[in-house]
Amino acid sequence: MFDVVGDGLLVADAASWVRQRHVAATVFGNPSFRSFVLSTMARQTARLLVPFLDHAAAAASPDGFEIEEVFMRYSLDVSYASAFAADLDTLSVAAASAPVPLVGQATRVASEAALFRHIVPAWWWRLMRWLNVGTERRLAEAKAVLDEFVYREIANRKSQSLGVASGRRGGGSDLLSLYMAWPRDPGVTERQRDQFLRDSAVGYMFAAKDLIVAALTWFFYILCTHPHHHRHGHRRGEHAVFDSDALQPASYLHAAVLETLRLFPPAPFEEKEAVGDDVLPDGTKVAKGTRVIFCIYAMGRIEEMWGSDCHEFRPERWLSDVGRVRHEPSHKFAVFNCGPRSCLGKNLGLSNIKIAAAAILHNFQVELVDGHAVEPQDSVVLHTKNGIRVRIKRRKAA
Repeated sequence: MFDVVGDGLLVADAASWVRQRHVAATVFGNPSFRSFVLSTMARQTARLLVPFLDHAAAAASPDGFEIEEVFMRYSLDVSYASAFAADLDTLSVAAASAPVPLVGQATRVASEAALFRHIVPAWWWRLMRWLNVGTERRLAEAKAVLDEFVYREIANRKSQSLGVASGRRGGGSDLLSLYMAWPRDPGVTERQRDQFLRDSAVGYMFAAKDLIVAALTWFFYILCTHPHHHRHGHRRGEHAVFDSDALQPASYLHAAVLETLRLFPPAPFEEKEAVGDDVLPDGTKVAKGTRVIFCIYAMGRIEEMWGSDCHEFRPERWLSDVGRVRHEPSHKFAVFNCGPRSCLGKNLGLSNIKIAAAAILHNFQVELVDGHAVEPQDSVVLHTKNGIRVRIKRRKAA
């Protein structure tokens, strides 16, 4: 149902999953990769996100602008640079008036098509795929766009000499470089290796781009609708961007992000299939081949799990008496999955959200445009149906 990511880690099973998880864990655990990605987040925030928002604040349009599209461009710029050590600059002031690049739209189209496949009989969407109509046609077009972009990056990297390649931004610490440096299995053909690289990169783009977009969008929606959590004040000096290390002590920001993810999880549901007959902890029998779908969106609103205030935005629930971030078990807070398939990019994803959020909150005031209905879209990623229109103002320097 999610074949746009090929046979990548997101959908792999059994022996294939074990091999891919080992490679991915090694890459994500590489200090140079983590350092490169974190520096990329801060760099793109400083050179693209903050200048764009400053330009929007200067324009002061009474109708505001659609902030989810801004986050779409920003996250595309961050994830693409992290994966390929190349800048798209879709959020530059000069490029922001142009349509979102096709590669930026492709992952969202694919997410919508994947949900459609979940809710209709398999024969229905397979017939649509054969006829090349509706969501299946849009999915095929999106997949072709992703293939073109990613295979072009792989071909470009292959055509470069080692000396030139090592001179790219990040010095070979981007995702593609580290995956290409992995020793090749002797039984794998060149075509199969390219497919593996493509599937790994596309899976990363889905996780690193769309999920961050959804998280940032709902974070600012909930802050705008709960203004007492949004502290007003003055910035000090010029526009500032904080890196991951500077944000380590910011416990309340971290708690606010986790509370947003509890109420608006970017991936609102998860699905597993039983490989054999099983019995769940509550005694429910599950036959082999049964699909088990659990709704993470609903889990965040269950009173027995989170208390009578489960529908309220209350970051304090994540803080201990001494102000430190409280841990919740992953089977309760399943936003980053749990067990062997726990998200390898959890800490990097949280860092990206906090770097962008802190830069916006420090430098600007954000408010919703009245009269614009905001509601979730039906998708495997919790995007908004009609976007979120906001107005933004510069904070006055102290």
